Amino acid sequence: MVATKFVLSSALLAMLVSAAANERRDQYNPVDVIVNGAKSGMINARQQVESLVRGFQSNDGHPTADAVKAFITGLDGQIDNSIGVVADLLSPVTFGASKAVEGAILGPFFQSLTDGTEVAISNLVGMPIDAVLGGSIQSLANNMNKLVGQAQQLQVDQKIVSNMARTQQRLAARVPKGSHHKRDVGVMEGVTSTVNTASQSIDTLVSQLQAQGQHASPAAISAVIAGIDAQIDNAVGNVNNLLSPYANSLSSTVSGVLLNNFFQSITSGSEVVLLNIGTGPADASLSASLNSFARSMKNAADFAGKYNLQDQQTQLININHRIHLLIKQ
Repeated sequence: MVATKFVLSSALLAMLVSAAANERRDQYNPVDVIVNGAKSGMINARQQVESLVRGFQSNDGHPTADAVKAFITGLDGQIDNSIGVVADLLSPVTFGASKAVEGAILGPFFQSLTDGTEVAISNLVGMPIDAVLGGSIQSLANNMNKLVGQAQQLQVDQKIVSNMARTQQRLAARVPKGSHHKRDVGVMEGVTSTVNTASQSIDTLVSQLQAQGQHASPAAISAVIAGIDAQIDNAVGNVNNLLSPYANSLSSTVSGVLLNNFFQSITSGSEVVLLNIGTGPADASLSASLNSFARSMKNAADFAGKYNLQDQQTQLININHRIHLLIKQ
């Protein structure tokens, strides 16, 4: 009798352990993590686009050409990010699980992107389209076309997909004929790709430094400074080459939309580096790194000034000044 009880208890214990293990696996299912992340990303993208539209429509009803360019560039950036979010749902790993994404999320998500694009189209009526605007329109049309394909794969309501397709066609029709616009959209995409890569690389370097606390070793600080220097040098050189034909036609509004994330990463990353160095005399081994860092800040400040981004230029000049104070101590 005792032996029987022991066997039953052991079996019950094994079942409980197995159930608990299964529950833990369910809780940390990587597919669920990706799907939930995509849901969150789509909700956030929808909110960002709707906020962008509200901000654009809050003017007096007669937006300037610069305001339209900035709106289209910002909208295109949000849609470009959204394509990556939706791509996660369409990956071989998650495609089956993506059916779990409710229509209540998918429908409004795709509809908000369509509505934002319609706002852009309505404000292009009668507006002269220069090289910069033409490139932005073409880029937006290309991204909308990708979204239509993704919506079809996710089996979004056919009415929404049809509306998206019609909107994309209307937008594409606004691009003036001429091969130079293919070059223009390539330039804008090249700028976006360059600054996004640099921003992400700087953010990664800074995160690694932050993981060590506020008193990282001089060697670690030097390595991060070298990485930031390289990203600034590469991005500034590439973007200058890409945008040189447009330097006189880019307003500070449009330049800000294109380059803001890049400058934000530089300034916030530099603050973390300076925080780790502290306010006292810098370690002697950091001397060469700080001199290089100061040159990079000046390079970035001059770059911001070239595109009339005065706020960013002022921030970078201030950081450059603080680095020089550390060097002199």
